Amino acid sequence: MLVPQALMGVATVALVHASARRLFTPWAGLPAGAVMALTPVAVLMFRFNNPDALLVLLLTAAGYCVVRAQERGATRWLVLAGAAIGFAFLAKMMQAFLVLPGFALVYLMTAPVPVRRRIGGRGGGGGLLDAGAPSAELTAPLKAGGAACTWAAATVGSNNAAGYQLATGLPVMAVGGFNGTDPAPTLERFQRHVAEGKIRYFLGTGMGGFGRGRAGAGGSDDAARIAAWVQENFTATTVGGVTVFDLTRR
Repeated sequence: MLVPQALMGVATVALVHASARRLFTPWAGLPAGAVMALTPVAVLMFRFNNPDALLVLLLTAAGYCVVRAQERGATRWLVLAGAAIGFAFLAKMMQAFLVLPGFALVYLMTAPVPVRRRIGGRGGGGGLLDAGAPSAELTAPLKAGGAACTWAAATVGSNNAAGYQLATGLPVMAVGGFNGTDPAPTLERFQRHVAEGKIRYFLGTGMGGFGRGRAGAGGSDDAARIAAWVQENFTATTVGGVTVFDLTRR
C-alpha cells in the first residue's frame, strides 16, 4: 500500500505552496507547489515505501513553521518546528539535522524582534532550542580568555552550550550531549583535554547540583562525574549569576 506515501507527497506540495504564499504573493505559491510536485526525485520518492517520504514531509512542515516564526518572532512556531525536526530524526536519524543551520540562520537574521529575544526567547529563556542569553558580564571574560583554546568553555547539555556559543561566537563543549546523559566525553577524556589546555572554563549551568547527575533517568553519569571532578579540583567564582571554574588554575 503506497497510499500513505502519496498523501505525504500531497501534503508536502501543500506546505511548499503555503510557505511561498506567505513569503511572496498568492500567485507565487502555484509555481512553487508545481515545481515540488513535478521534481523527478520527488515523484519517485513518494511512490516507494521508504522513510524518505516522511522525512521530506516533516522537514517541509518544519520549514513552514520557521516561516511563520520569523514573521513575528513567535516562539510557539519555533517549538513546532523543533517538534517536526524531532520526529524527522526518528524517521531517518541525523539526516533530519541537515536543515538546522539554515533554519537557525533565517530566524536569527530575519525575525522582527530584538537579537536578545531571538537567541533567548521571551525573558531570555524560551527561544531557539531554549538557549538562554548569558550576560555581558560573563561573555566578556569568555571571549577574552577562551579565544586561544579549542573550546572556550564546557557546560552540561547542548541547550546550555548553545546559548554561550551564540553569545560569544566561540566553540563551547556540550558535556553529556543534548541533555547531559550521553557518555561523551568520558571523565578520562575530559581530564586529558584539560591537561592539554584545550578547555578554558567550565560553566556550572545545568549541572544539577554538581555531583548529582541524571543517570537515574537512564543514560550515562559521565557528565555528573565530570562536574564533581571540576568542583573538587578547581576554584569556583560567580560571574553574571553563573558558577565559573577556570580550568587553567587549581
